Amino acid sequence: MILLVLIVSVLFVSTGLWTIDYGRNLPTGDQDVNRDQSFFNEFLYGPPGYERVRALVGGVVLIVMGVFGIVYSFLSLILR
Repeated sequence: MILLVLIVSVLFVSTGLWTIDYGRNLPTGDQDVNRDQSFFNEFLYGPPGYERVRALVGGVVLIVMGVFGIVYSFLSLILR
């Protein structure tokens, strides 16, 4: 079970790093000026630059979850 938690945690960290890298390549709110500014589009997809923020915050959350999983697996091995 500990090995499974460790593997999933490493996957979370690597996916978080990939998501942050992806988010850094998305346009910021100032760069996203050619986007459709209608109410319906903004209601569905958020304001300009929202995709970038969502990717960056999601990457940080995944990395934090992965680090907690790695710490948990090592602590459970040590405290056994």
